[in-house]
Amino acid sequence: MTPILERIQRLRKSNAVSIIDQYCNRYQVTLLEANGSKTAYCFSTPIYNQYTNNILDMRFYKVGDTIRAWGSNSEIQFSDKIFIKNHEGACTFYLKDKTKLLTDTELCCGVDRICMTTNGFAYKASYNKESSVSFTIEVSQPFMPVRSNNKYFAIMSDKFKPIVTVSCLGVAGETGQIIAPVKIIHKKINDKSYEITFKPCSPMGKWIMFEANMYEPKIFQDTTVESNNPKSNNAFGSIGFIGTTKEFGQQWLYTRPDLTRIPEILDKYICKAILHVPQFNYSSTNICAIALLSRFCSFGSNWNNKVQATSLLIDSVCDIDYQHIDITQVIRDKAGRIMQSEGFILKATQSAGGFCVLATGDNYYAPEILEINFK
Repeated sequence: MTPILERIQRLRKSNAVSIIDQYCNRYQVTLLEANGSKTAYCFSTPIYNQYTNNILDMRFYKVGDTIRAWGSNSEIQFSDKIFIKNHEGACTFYLKDKTKLLTDTELCCGVDRICMTTNGFAYKASYNKESSVSFTIEVSQPFMPVRSNNKYFAIMSDKFKPIVTVSCLGVAGETGQIIAPVKIIHKKINDKSYEITFKPCSPMGKWIMFEANMYEPKIFQDTTVESNNPKSNNAFGSIGFIGTTKEFGQQWLYTRPDLTRIPEILDKYICKAILHVPQFNYSSTNICAIALLSRFCSFGSNWNNKVQATSLLIDSVCDIDYQHIDITQVIRDKAGRIMQSEGFILKATQSAGGFCVLATGDNYYAPEILEINFK
């Protein structure tokens, strides 16, 4: 059973997974229900390999002296460096030690740990107190433009499309739960190389966590906005500290599903639509979704230019791994067909105190999942 199908099993609380459309859409797995309806699980990032059409197994393979893995459109090699490439370009991450295979889903690099994402890798770097962690990365082409803030670093092929993104996940404790943000800074070494430094915002954790991925278009167009950095946009950041933190102030997540990426459902009668947002901390802070009256720009929105919201408020249901939000009334029209909404804001239901750490649509480590039941 691949990790993709295991996530669907956890959501359904059942081991019964009857797939009827194995490869109708790179983002989607569709199941047949006992009542004759169908349920599509639409992941925010592609979950099939572009070249083999196989669902991702997200495992490592020993090939000679090299450890290899394959993402949705990338090939990755692990040794004393991580070399990741696809048809758009390549990037090398230089390590301080040689990687070794612990299991088929986990590598070690000294005391550090590495696992797969849907199109790259997630890295857990051990740290002491408030010490930073640095890596040198090199891209295959010189003079590539960069887009960044203190949450992500992206090397761009054009104004709105990265080749590779490096995104903070956070400071993680012993159990892997994220307890505080990590901030990223970069320094240019030459026309192809950069030093990337991750700085923890808490001395209480065990790991600094980040992910690095070759770019794929996502189903969700989104950005976090925050009161402490009112002009900051976060189009390629993969994590949100939704609620209130010392580092970001009050943070919201603007999000909008791009339904053109799931055309097989556009003419169907929609029974229910639930957004499952992965959560990375054991938080009692619930969130709500508030529908928007006008479209936001995922590349231009910030705290200062917030768009107008409606009075429609949908509370989430929270468990250990996800925040679940029933968005049926946001994306279903009066005839029961799916419609392109202007999107919605995800924010904490409490105005002050507490936060939940959520995946955004740019998270390849734990993609968001839109569950749509239809006839």
